[in-house]
Amino acid sequence: MRGPHKTKRWPWVMLGASGLSAGAAFLLPRLRPLPALVDPELTELRAEAKGRREFGDAALALLKAEAARHPFAAWDSEALMHLTEAIADTWHCEWQESTAPSRVLALTLLDPSRRSWTETITLLNPWARLPGVVLQSAAWEADGRGTRRALSRVAVTLRFAVKPEATRALSSSVQKSNPPKS
Repeated sequence: MRGPHKTKRWPWVMLGASGLSAGAAFLLPRLRPLPALVDPELTELRAEAKGRREFGDAALALLKAEAARHPFAAWDSEALMHLTEAIADTWHCEWQESTAPSRVLALTLLDPSRRSWTETITLLNPWARLPGVVLQSAAWEADGRGTRRALSRVAVTLRFAVKPEATRALSSSVQKSNPPKS
């Protein structure tokens, strides 16, 4: 029978050293943040966070005055109808119910199998740059495998900021131009 086994000093020293290095690796980044020169984006984020802490009534009044100088771009019913008429040969347009300050337009690409991925992105890019328009969602579906893969459905949802009088006019005119399918 063997007696109790004694662990030599060397494994204990290695265990202690690995514990100290793991602790240092965990604590050092929290104690000393990265220098500002290393990451310019981090510097910008820190400056923004510092600025947000300093917001008070004066800063809020300044932001409101700046917003008043640059009015929000809102669409009227004529511009929205002109847009839907201009894209009617490429997209099926369907207005959806939404809240008063905005309108939602659901678009489905007509005959997507004749277009490539890059062509559909090219079709969407101009809308992303329009004032008062938000690309709410986009969905691509494809059928086939490998080189025979082709788009089968492309659907896009856009949200338009509209003037209050445009909401009422658009509701009546859209029902006439897009009758429900049976």
